[in-house]
Amino acid sequence: RASQDREAGKLGLFSREQPMQDVVIQIDFKFDGARGINVSVNPSLGELTKHGHLYSVMISPRMWNITEHNDKSDRKSQSKALASARETFDQGRWYSLLIENKGGDVVAHVEGKQPLRASSPDFKVKKPGLEFRVSGRDNGEASFDNLKVWELEPLEKE
Repeated sequence: RASQDREAGKLGLFSREQPMQDVVIQIDFKFDGARGINVSVNPSLGELTKHGHLYSVMISPRMWNITEHNDKSDRKSQSKALASARETFDQGRWYSLLIENKGGDVVAHVEGKQPLRASSPDFKVKKPGLEFRVSGRDNGEASFDNLKVWELEPLEKE
């Protein structure tokens, strides 16, 4: 369970170190008052000159998207939603999120929802692990369970 506590200056963030590149990530989640969750990956050190997240699958009770994040070292850089859909994610209900990242392609699946697909050359780099973020009002929580990560065979170089 995770939540955000603004008064204490604490962001609802936790991470799992798990070196990976081409990967499938599965995690169950449930909103318990939270307004949103993010499952994010960063580039491993030395992979890119970019600073910050590569991408996040962002889910709120009314929509979800795959966002390519800005380069925090470049003030002109902006994050952009590469794929987005209006969907309903009910409070108190468990959902299973499956993220496939092969090469520069990312596909996000939640049962009963149309998959989201996005691509970027930066997505193909090595990643040091996963980050999970919870946003919303204080005491609004999200629950996570059953994290599974599978390594995929890298795409053949052409």
